Amino acid sequence: MNKRRTEYLKFNKKDREKFLNEVIKLSCRARNILESEKIESYDSFYYRLFVQSNPYDFTRTRNSGVKTRAEIINLMRTILNTGGKYNKELEKYDAEMSKLSPRARSAIINMGLSLFETFYYKYVIKKETIMIAEVRNVGIKTRPELYSFITNFGNYLGVDVTEKKPKILFNTKNPGIPFIPDTKTKKLFLKEFNSLSASTRFKLCDMGADSLYGFYLEIISEKSQFNLVLNKYGEKNLLEILRFRTLLSDSIKEIKNQEFNLINS
Repeated sequence: MNKRRTEYLKFNKKDREKFLNEVIKLSCRARNILESEKIESYDSFYYRLFVQSNPYDFTRTRNSGVKTRAEIINLMRTILNTGGKYNKELEKYDAEMSKLSPRARSAIINMGLSLFETFYYKYVIKKETIMIAEVRNVGIKTRPELYSFITNFGNYLGVDVTEKKPKILFNTKNPGIPFIPDTKTKKLFLKEFNSLSASTRFKLCDMGADSLYGFYLEIISEKSQFNLVLNKYGEKNLLEILRFRTLLSDSIKEIKNQEFNLINS
């Protein structure tokens, strides 16, 4: 890895004054966005953009159009990319992003990685792993493309971005105990999934629920948004999915109760 890359995006106290001077030059709308998002100081701006658990790339900021977002990104790069020190990497990142399919590009945006800077901080500085199964609305066809984009660009930057294998946490009285599905549950999932109609299987694939972990996350778990979008499904598809959910939930609860009793016996 190029040694100078280790200097990218470092927080520098000396940049606080420079940040405030640049903020004055922004349009009224851009300054209002900084105020409404509580990122008027350089410290809060830097923390929100990089340090918090989910990268913030301004794509989901309310009342922020394309021009305003571009202003705020330019503010960031005026501070962090002085002299165009990472222009080469930035241009390559944007070029690789443009090659992605619409679904993969949407997933990257949902992960807060539409900017080179947020990608760099997450995988080079924080050295995080990736967990494709946790990215919402990513189907089986999009996952390899997403994984390839992240790992290949990581390799370009000289880092090995690894994938974290998922654990299912069954969120009941004791959420800290991981649920490890047994052979019976795995076979049940495959049998029931293959018995679904083609249209229902397609819908589950499209939302990333075509694996045991994905189905648990998207359909069963307490974090699932499935109950909020029931009206998107036709009656036949909905009945199939609800029946499938009941069967799998009962199987998981049975195993979980056995594990809980064993641990507390």
